Amino acid sequence: MAIKNSLTFLAGLALFMLMSDAGAWTLVYANDATGKLTYGNLIALREAAKQGANIKVSLNDSSVMPCQELAIGTDYVTCMYTTGISTDYVFPGTTFGFADDAYYGYYMLNTKGQVAISRWSVGEHVDKGKTLFTRAIKWFVE
Repeated sequence: MAIKNSLTFLAGLALFMLMSDAGAWTLVYANDATGKLTYGNLIALREAAKQGANIKVSLNDSSVMPCQELAIGTDYVTCMYTTGISTDYVFPGTTFGFADDAYYGYYMLNTKGQVAISRWSVGEHVDKGKTLFTRAIKWFVE
């Protein structure tokens, strides 16, 4: 019980320190593609999410998205981002602009390294497919 109380205290202290510098984004958690912790503390991320902190995620340092909804479990946090639209400039060597056959992308990412994307045609409501894969993900708190 003393260890659990100590961990809760440390998580609260970390949350206080993170939120005391409003406007600054701080890396609090990172996982590899297998979901293995590579940086930070899941308890601090969970507590920040419970307190309503703004959270962003970064996939392989190539894209950053704000979490619009969060699901908080005992051993995970899931971020949902629902305003993505396909572009041509996401990957190195590609052109700048929107994709010719643009689609909306709805993303779910979690601290286990899982990423799910559901794609839908713009204006047609046609399912363009779903993808499930794993990625290294960095979790930032404002």
